Amino acid sequence: MFAEADRRFRYFVALFRCDVATPCPATFVCGEMKVELFREDRTYLPAEYQCAVVAGVLGAQYCLPVHPPIVLDSKCQHLVLSTRTKQNRSEAQPYCEAEIDRGLALLAALYSPDLFRTPLFRGWLRGGPPSPDLGLLVKGVEPIVLRSSSSPGKFSAALGAVAKVEGLQGRFDLMSRLVAKGFAEAPGEESFLWLWTALEVFPMVGTTDIQPIPDFLSSYFGRPAVEVKTALRIGWLFGMRSKLVHDGHLPLAPEERFLALSRLEQLVLSVLRHAASLPYDGALNKVFGHA
Repeated sequence: MFAEADRRFRYFVALFRCDVATPCPATFVCGEMKVELFREDRTYLPAEYQCAVVAGVLGAQYCLPVHPPIVLDSKCQHLVLSTRTKQNRSEAQPYCEAEIDRGLALLAALYSPDLFRTPLFRGWLRGGPPSPDLGLLVKGVEPIVLRSSSSPGKFSAALGAVAKVEGLQGRFDLMSRLVAKGFAEAPGEESFLWLWTALEVFPMVGTTDIQPIPDFLSSYFGRPAVEVKTALRIGWLFGMRSKLVHDGHLPLAPEERFLALSRLEQLVLSVLRHAASLPYDGALNKVFGHA
């Protein structure tokens, strides 16, 4: 049984509102995961940040997003899945995520997915052994200028362009939901799947062939489809998607994984821009060999 507030460990938890389980209270350990159903006053203190990537202006100070305390009272019943580690966050993150995911999936299979319909929080709690490892990546970017005067008009024009193309609106909406999920995930296998699946919604309409992607983007970049396919490494990205789905993991080192996700993100954004009739912004000039 996990000792409460054992400072030798870091704790990763998934917390749910759960009024459908009985008897309460209940506590048991499955493998490396503790399961606890309770109805009592309790406060969880999330780690100072939960994101894996922080975008900051190059050379400037940046602020880490802070998650407020999670205050629970005895009026409601809650379920928490937790696992613990002595490793640094960066090393432990994939293992803790996998432990929670396996536990959740098996409990849903054993009992019911209704145990997990109302998620409240998932991530690290404060505390644990001292470590210089923050478990995140700081991405340095140039300042992004928001133009309040022109943005509404461009936004409306983009929506109108999507609406004019027969059959595109529904696909664009689904693609947008998948892209939003991909951007919200930490750089990893889940974000890769969300983003690639968006491309399968559009422009890979009615096929598993990747050729519609470079065909669609050829006019956006003003380059032959074969050049687009090669420069953006679309075939390689599709191969990584296949390995992820069929082998269960991305066979890439952390640095390579981030580069692959960056390239996939650029590819998806190019499709979104072209679908919305936005002009090419030069973001991939270096990829095509231009400064």
